[in-house]
Amino acid sequence: MSAVNTHGKVVNLSLLAAVFIVGIIGGVTLFMLGGGTPQVGIPYMDKADFIERAVDVFTPAFLSLGAIFLLGFGSIFAGFVPLVLLYNGLQTGLTLAHIYTSSPPQKMFLVLFIIVPYAVFSALVLIVGCREAMRLSVSIFRITISSGYLPVDYRLYINKFIILTAILLTGAIGNAFISGVFTKILGV
Repeated sequence: MSAVNTHGKVVNLSLLAAVFIVGIIGGVTLFMLGGGTPQVGIPYMDKADFIERAVDVFTPAFLSLGAIFLLGFGSIFAGFVPLVLLYNGLQTGLTLAHIYTSSPPQKMFLVLFIIVPYAVFSALVLIVGCREAMRLSVSIFRITISSGYLPVDYRLYINKFIILTAILLTGAIGNAFISGVFTKILGV
């Protein structure tokens, strides 16, 4: 790989991370503009079952990764892929603002040790998935506008997303375990 490609990857990942951060800021802002009052509790905090916690954490990230995966197959969808990151950032910002405004101080430890690390972890996985989906989408677009044949390795693309899904699942299981430990220690 040339230095240009490596530099381009860094820029792309940085831009995708910026989209996620803008989403978080937007989520917090939306929460505050909406009055900043929580409507319901967060059911995740009340669940004692390990499997339920793992599924609750894994499902939104998995659905987002699935959407990113599918968008990668469209030649004109490269521009829509970052919108999934923006949506996840909004979700994260709303959740963090909700917990911050509605929780007693001991639940702030839950935010610091459970929600924020997994949000960052899943965001990193989604950012890598976005980069791969945008690459495939652009490659397919190049094939459609060129008269020649450009090889696209769909198997590699699918394998990368299988690995990303496994990484997300491992993180969700770890998060469920850690949240169980912290909720028992803190008594929340």
